[in-house]
Order: sequence, then C-alpha cells, then structure tokens
Amino acid sequence: MSDPRAQAVEWLRLYRDLGVEAMALPSPAEAGPAPGDSAVGGAAEALERLRVETLGECQRCALWKGRTRLVFGTGNPEARLLFVGEGPGADEDRIGEPFVGKAGKLLDRIIGAMGLSREEVYIANVVKCRPPGNRAPLPDESATCLPFLHEQIRIIQPEVIVTLGRTALEGLLGEPVRSITRSRGRW
Repeated sequence: MSDPRAQAVEWLRLYRDLGVEAMALPSPAEAGPAPGDSAVGGAAEALERLRVETLGECQRCALWKGRTRLVFGTGNPEARLLFVGEGPGADEDRIGEPFVGKAGKLLDRIIGAMGLSREEVYIANVVKCRPPGNRAPLPDESATCLPFLHEQIRIIQPEVIVTLGRTALEGLLGEPVRSITRSRGRW
C-alpha cells in the first residue's frame, strides 16, 4: 500500500482496534511557527531548550520526589506522528526514555507494522516523572506537566497525535472522558 492516505486510514483502523485513540491536528502551515523556533537549529534545538532551560530539574509537583530521571520525550523532532502516553513506568524512570518497557515493546511492534521506525516518530507522556506504584497521574500532576507537552506539540507540529490511554486523551482534550471506547469516532 503506497498511497499515504490509505496508509493513514489503515493505521487509524489498527489503533482503533487496539483501543488507541487518534486526534488530528492542524497542518504545520495552519499552526504557524513554534514559539522560539528559528530557521537555524529548528525543532531539535527548541526541544532541547525546552527540556534543559524551561523544564530543567523540575520540582513543580510532588512527583519529582520519587523519580530517578525526568522522562522528556524521544524521537524525530520533526515527526509527522506523535504518540502520547500517560507517564513513565519503572523502566522509563530508570532509563530516562518513554516507552522502553513491556508497553514500549508493543508500541515498537505497532510502529513497525506501520512501516515506520521509532526514530521516525516522536513519543512523549503527559507527565514527565513516574507516579508512585505506576498509578495514573493525579489531575494536579497532569495539569502541572501539560504546558510542557503542549509546547512539545507546538515545536514538533505533528500531523497526527495518537493518545495511548485515557489520561493522555483527557489531557489533550482538556476534559474528563467517561470511557475511551465512547470517545471513539469523536474528532
């Protein structure tokens, strides 16, 4: 299947079948340039500034107390496809990269089935520090980290965001979701 539109429809069907929700974004031309982005350095440099200068060794919520490493994001800073999960688990906290544990192996297989590699997409989480016991982030923890995720999105300007779970979907929609299944098909 070489038609990009047909591939995108097939990917979205695959995500839906796996219980993953997708959300379309405006094209980069509609979204405009990312704040602080320049022709020199581009998205990679802007993401690094966000990670180092703005986020730094964040202590804005209580999650920092239990973390080993802050887990910012990984992948292509100019990716057309962005995956967003809820937060790092134990493996991610230890390594400092999102989706490297069991869920990461599954995500790698999904990305591979799409004909892409992990290096061609971008992967981030709603919260950047591991919640205790791998629980879902609390609303105030998500609210504290969401501006950083929104800035990542503005810098990367992906064409499609795939939310991996309810927390990510709620964070990006900005509203509670009773059921991720009931949210399917809502754009």
